[in-house]
Amino acid sequence: MTQKEQIEKLKEQNGKLESGLAGNELLLEEINCKYKALKTSNKEVKDEKAELESSRKGFELQIEGLRKDVDKYKMQRDEMGVSLNKLEAIVIKLNRAIIKQATLLSDV
Repeated sequence: MTQKEQIEKLKEQNGKLESGLAGNELLLEEINCKYKALKTSNKEVKDEKAELESSRKGFELQIEGLRKDVDKYKMQRDEMGVSLNKLEAIVIKLNRAIIKQATLLSDV
């Protein structure tokens, strides 16, 4: 093989290597773009997770407040039930007293 043929062969190999290098550089750029996109996506997911966690905590506080309200209303209902029972007892006593008075008046 002559020196000229060797030079041509080396130029051909160099062209293939440069082409391969350019392809690898494009691939590396694509990988970097995908990495940046994943990094951004990961940050968005983390932000959304933090937002959801904050909302969850807010809902838990609301639920706790509602539970306290329910307990308070149950106590009020029970107190009203006791008061109603007392009122019923008073009404029964008054009815008995009225009946007694009516009986006494009818005897007169």
